Amino acid sequence: MYNWLPEVINQNNYSDIQSFIDDIYNIFTTDFFIKRVVFEGKNINIATKLLNCNPEDNCESIEYNCDNCPFQNKFDIFNHIITGKINTYRTPGKFKLERAKRVHWIKPIIDNYKNGVLYFNHPTRKGIEHYFWLKTHKFIVIFIENKSKKCYLKTAFYIDDQTYEKKFEQMYKRHVLKKSTT
Repeated sequence: MYNWLPEVINQNNYSDIQSFIDDIYNIFTTDFFIKRVVFEGKNINIATKLLNCNPEDNCESIEYNCDNCPFQNKFDIFNHIITGKINTYRTPGKFKLERAKRVHWIKPIIDNYKNGVLYFNHPTRKGIEHYFWLKTHKFIVIFIENKSKKCYLKTAFYIDDQTYEKKFEQMYKRHVLKKSTT
C-alpha cells in the first residue's frame, strides 16, 4: 500500500449501518468543503442536490427502504458513489460496501496522482473527463471539467467488474499513445 493511502474503513467498528454511513458522509463532505479537493489549482466541487427518497421511486434495497433510508437528505453524489445503479433514477441503489469503505480515498488519490496513480483525460461534448485510476487497488475517481473550467466530481468507485477494468485500460492506452504522438 502507498503511505499516502489510508486504510479502508472497517464497517464492523460501527454499531449499525446508519452510523457507518453518517461517518463516511462526514469524511466525504469534509474533504470537499473544508479540506478541499484540488487538481492543478482548480477546486473539484460536488453537486449539492440532496437525495429525497420517495416511496414511488422504490430503490428495492434489502438493506433499507424509504422509511429508514440512510441516504435521505445527503448529497445525491455521495449516494451515487457508495451504491450500485439499479435503475435510471438517482434513488439509492444496492449498497456497495467495497465502495463505501473507500470513499475517503478520493482526495488522497487526486492529491497524489503523480505517485502510483494512472492519470488520463478524455474529451466529451460536456468538457474534459479526468480519470485517476489506482489500478493496483481497483479504484477510480472521475471528475468532469466543463467548458467554463468548473470541475465537478462525476463518480468514484471500487472496480469489481472486469468490463470496467478493460474499458479503463483501453482508455489509458489510447491516452498514452495520443500523448506520445503529439
